[in-house]
Amino acid sequence: MAIALDATAVGTNSSASPFTWSHTVTGSNTLLVVGVGTYCISAFNHVSAVTYNGVSMVNARTDQKTVTGQFVETSIWILHAPASGANTVSVTANFPSGSPRASGVSASYTGAQQSDTADAVSGTSGTITGDKTFTVTTIADNCWVVAMGAD
Repeated sequence: MAIALDATAVGTNSSASPFTWSHTVTGSNTLLVVGVGTYCISAFNHVSAVTYNGVSMVNARTDQKTVTGQFVETSIWILHAPASGANTVSVTANFPSGSPRASGVSASYTGAQQSDTADAVSGTSGTITGDKTFTVTTIADNCWVVAMGAD
């Protein structure tokens, strides 16, 4: 079975923790990926947990960058074999003072491997502006690469 996109959903831009949105998963051999981007002018809004239907997701990668009073963090979270149907994605973060903001996006896939870890993880936390490049070396044939960015 080939990997296929199942569904996507977007979390509302929020300054409250936890913040939530609904995502619907259907199909078999599913994988849920959640990306979270945070911004603050005083400190990092560190994401400490993401759940789907109350089940903890695994943090695959977190990157942080500070430039002239701008604290930006991105993170990617995964869950193999998430519950089918419409369920809640919940993001818990440490929101300091200083106009904190966070938003999220979720995507589910069918036909995905069913293990507890990502095959490969890579990334960068370069400058606030400009193109970003990095190398990801996949382990298996026919992999999909998922990226998260914030600006």
